[in-house]
Amino acid sequence: MRFVSRIDVFLPGDIVERAPGVWDRFKSIWQPVDLGTDRLRDRIEGATFVYEFRGALDELGIDNARSLVVDGVTVFHDARKVEGDLPDLLLALSDHLSLFGDRSQELRLSVEHEEAGLHVVIDASVTSEHGKDAPSARVQVVGQPSELNPRRGESAADYRARIEPLVSDSKVATTLRLQFGAFVSRLQEALGRAFTETRFEESTEVQDAAALASELAMPGPAPPPSRHAAPAGDTAVPARNFTISAEARIGALISGPPPYAVRLRKIEDLEGELIAALCACERAGASSIPIAVARRIEEVNGLIRDHNRFYPVERNLPIEAATGQLLDMGEPWKPRAALTIDGLRTQARARVARD
Repeated sequence: MRFVSRIDVFLPGDIVERAPGVWDRFKSIWQPVDLGTDRLRDRIEGATFVYEFRGALDELGIDNARSLVVDGVTVFHDARKVEGDLPDLLLALSDHLSLFGDRSQELRLSVEHEEAGLHVVIDASVTSEHGKDAPSARVQVVGQPSELNPRRGESAADYRARIEPLVSDSKVATTLRLQFGAFVSRLQEALGRAFTETRFEESTEVQDAAALASELAMPGPAPPPSRHAAPAGDTAVPARNFTISAEARIGALISGPPPYAVRLRKIEDLEGELIAALCACERAGASSIPIAVARRIEEVNGLIRDHNRFYPVERNLPIEAATGQLLDMGEPWKPRAALTIDGLRTQARARVARD
């Protein structure tokens, strides 16, 4: 029983103009030249969005922060699960802006909240420049009953007995659906008060309790995956047919490798080039980092963000019903971590030391 809602936020923005070329300057002598592009730049800076978004969260009594990422750099992470640490997140953002300025391209904020047995995670991302038809920000709300989370030391039989009434009672499912819908409505109303002259588009998806009830035949929380092959009926992952037909093989030859494979290869190649460049700097004894390397890191991190966003959909990753965790080849899937200059320099120094 999982509820997912997405709120697209369209902030006021201005059309981004391209730099005029020689022909544009010549043409402008006798007629105006349109330098507009298909891109928009928001009138509200990313940091301002976070501050205003915090006001909407305050109205709902949400103050439990999880993380804040600015242009692929983790500025705040609640590793200790401290309650009421949203002010600490804003303080970390303020410190980041004082050092690097407010020229960020993308900010990603994550908070969590629990009320009346419903655990809600809110992820908000905002980009300062985007396509004309793309939203300025996207707020994704994921909610599920707190009781669905396995408890430490709980046996499979106890877990099954505890959640069976929850997933089999249609009244409970209806109540939770209404509760989640009311929460999303209150969040959207609070955002409307925080951001004036802003358009919102909301869509909600529900993994119904009826689908979850059919999975109760599974023995509760799935045990740690074994390295040995297991029969299809003994695994928490839904049975899948991995047989590739002749038509599928021919189609693969014509269309080429899947997008995620191409993207992963490009990420690995660029990461190797960055490490090689830093190895050259280490051998030369240079203490500064070339500008080209810093720009390439941003390029790779952009690909990593795209990979983390699209890979689960491209691979159609299954969801483990007990924990809600995405599974990749039977193992819990984890997003790729963004590259940092410190991590790359550590790898370069280790390679130089080996050589």
